[in-house]
Amino acid sequence: MKFICGIDTGGTFTDCYVQDEQGQARTYKAFTTPHDYAEGVFASLSGAAGLYGKGLRELLEGTSRFVVGTTVGTNAFLERKGARVGLLVTRGFADTLHIMRGVGRVTGVDPDATMAMETSAKPQPIIAKDDIREIDERVDSSGQILQAPTRAAVLAATEDLRRQGVTSIAVGYLWAFKNPQNEVMTKSWITEMWPDAFVSCSHEIAPKIGEYERFAATAINAYIGPVVTDYVGRVRRILRENGFSRPILVMECNGGVINEEIIENYPVLTLNSGPAGGVSGSLALARQLNIPNVITTDVGGTSFDVGLVVDGQLALTAISQIGQFEYYVPSIDVQTIGSGGGSVAYVDPARRVISVGPESAGAFPGPVCYEQGGTRPTLTDADVVLGYISPDDFLGGRKRLNRDAAYASMRELGEPLGLTPEETAAGIAQISESQMADLVRRVVISRGHDPRDFILFAYGGAGPVHAAAYGGQLGVKALIVPGGDTAAVWSAFGVATSDVKNTYEYASVFREPFDIAAINKIFATLESRASKDLRSSTDQGHVQYVRELGMRYSTQLHEVYVPVADYPATEESALKLVAAFEQAYGKIYGQEAGFREAGIEIVDFRVVGFVPAEVPAPARIKDAVAVSAVKGQRAVWFAGAYEESLVYSGAHLPVHEAVPGPAIVELATTAIVVPPKFTVTRDDWNNFIVQTVSGNGDGAKTANV
Repeated sequence: MKFICGIDTGGTFTDCYVQDEQGQARTYKAFTTPHDYAEGVFASLSGAAGLYGKGLRELLEGTSRFVVGTTVGTNAFLERKGARVGLLVTRGFADTLHIMRGVGRVTGVDPDATMAMETSAKPQPIIAKDDIREIDERVDSSGQILQAPTRAAVLAATEDLRRQGVTSIAVGYLWAFKNPQNEVMTKSWITEMWPDAFVSCSHEIAPKIGEYERFAATAINAYIGPVVTDYVGRVRRILRENGFSRPILVMECNGGVINEEIIENYPVLTLNSGPAGGVSGSLALARQLNIPNVITTDVGGTSFDVGLVVDGQLALTAISQIGQFEYYVPSIDVQTIGSGGGSVAYVDPARRVISVGPESAGAFPGPVCYEQGGTRPTLTDADVVLGYISPDDFLGGRKRLNRDAAYASMRELGEPLGLTPEETAAGIAQISESQMADLVRRVVISRGHDPRDFILFAYGGAGPVHAAAYGGQLGVKALIVPGGDTAAVWSAFGVATSDVKNTYEYASVFREPFDIAAINKIFATLESRASKDLRSSTDQGHVQYVRELGMRYSTQLHEVYVPVADYPATEESALKLVAAFEQAYGKIYGQEAGFREAGIEIVDFRVVGFVPAEVPAPARIKDAVAVSAVKGQRAVWFAGAYEESLVYSGAHLPVHEAVPGPAIVELATTAIVVPPKFTVTRDDWNNFIVQTVSGNGDGAKTANV
């Protein structure tokens, strides 16, 4: 029997999704192990193997596809545990990374926090000024080499950095993407002298206009490179020792997977790849159910992630963010806040009110109810006190939660404010749910959409618990908990089933009238690179391409991406592109905001190459249910008081029968909270649709196609 395996390492849990060739799946959650992330990977994989009645080696020997998503690079960056990086830069541009275009203080920071001038600041630099060396070289904007670097100067600077303790080198020369020869020579000289150095060049990482964002991507790549490479190497070694001999695939932030060898050169592609897995899996399910517009919401242990599927397509963003840094790497547009099951609740000393997050208790010490050393109350502790989570069935009964300890933590937190433990727990939940609803609202509306046109997917360990509360505030058509038990490991599902895919970009300015031959040549070059990389990652299928152009009105600073429907381009198709750009621009900024008289220019080229994943469709569930779905009842907090609520087994809930709230539907590693005036219905594919009683029935009908 052949298996596909997907691993997603989160801040609290490492999730595993395994599916056999009949489409039957097994899922498993293990605690993430920050001291050695590979340990958590194989703990979760071994757990899933056990559910098939197999050992780790037996499972891996029968595995045809193994994909790993990782937060190793993300955590190394945020915790400042990456390599010490030396930067070689064109003379005169040594301060580019530190100036940060002047926006480093506010990038990625909550708007309210940016107003606190006395406390806001730029982030800690990832490259110290003492580790930057200027090189005499220059390429102009047309790609002409005005001055080549000398071997002696490059080697002297590198040796000096090496003596200071640098272990990784970033090379960022001005306009290098227009002509990479100076960077290519520099890299060859460094690796000749220092074969073990991790060397990252800007023309390889981010061939785009904008030296700060390009240098930042290159520096981040060099900073996390050794850490990610060591992790991938360790996973590879353990897999080989246990009988897996095929290429390892790694999840990228653009929603695709790629060969491990490519990732070892471009580790920056793994940043925020976990949330991308969940959005990618949501796209696959949305297409299966014929749902064009989806809001994806992932509530994990440390964060809340929001993405969009619009008209059956994922939205990519050209500029990514991490820790107040902006950098050029195309990725799925996912917005995140620090609000999850492990988010710590505390009393704000200035305002004397309860606040929640962004700090998380993580896996260790974890929430108070875990009894692993945690002493500060979290959202998970509140969920236990409110009756949303059963203390006896956490992680499928593998771990018992201490409700008394959670209750005591609520009492300690709320007592100075005159709140009962129940009121404190309800306040923590309400604050968290409001934060989640606010983020969804900002993401959807800021992109020119109406939440009422969307169906909301809720996944992650805590997503189904709180979805009715935060989703109910938005007026969406319906809420779907995708895949039943798989919902708690939905990102791992997306990791396992994503297409082999990579994104290739190039920047060059073309003003009207466009040079059609030059445009076609650039696309052909990008496709050639894509074909080479993707064929090294899979032996299945033919490479397919999606082409896009970044376009803008002349003199503007930001572009709008427009799909290229006709290729090779012609004079006629160029007119269609201009019309498509103006339509897209009007949708985002308003129909009267365009200024055609300024002229239109092309500034960016993007090719997404992909090979569709050949994985079995998930198995439909059987209609016959011989066991009663009712497990019992318990007191659950709704609208200021406990209500006796029926508790159902999700695995035995009848298909297409609406169950009214108040109710709790328990799945293997999560629970669906169904408040009063809501219903939950299970469909043929084991998705659970939650709607208000007075809601629009079209949502449920669409979800069940």
